[in-house]
Amino acid sequence: MLQNLPEDFAQINAQELKDQLDDVVILDVRTPEEVEANGEFEGAIHIPLNELLARQDEWPEPDANIVTVCGIGYRGNMAMTILRAHGYNNVRNLKGGFAAWQEAGFAGDGE
Repeated sequence: MLQNLPEDFAQINAQELKDQLDDVVILDVRTPEEVEANGEFEGAIHIPLNELLARQDEWPEPDANIVTVCGIGYRGNMAMTILRAHGYNNVRNLKGGFAAWQEAGFAGDGE
């Protein structure tokens, strides 16, 4: 399914996220080990992708402005697709994941 999406479908880059940080809910689907090793976004909801469906009661409100984040963008796209399949319409993925956030020099700003 993901391979059929346009390349930049519902993607947000690091600078756009930085500019909108106060207006989004970040859903971080990295493992606890990844978060500990690489840093976190302060206030993010942390649900590893493999637990996402089992922890639906922790998902943001359906009308929230959500950005999914993972290590490099792949799992974030999967999480975004899962949320959209469950009726969430305002969901985007951080293109390149937390690695792109760090590469842009923002690690520490969102942590």
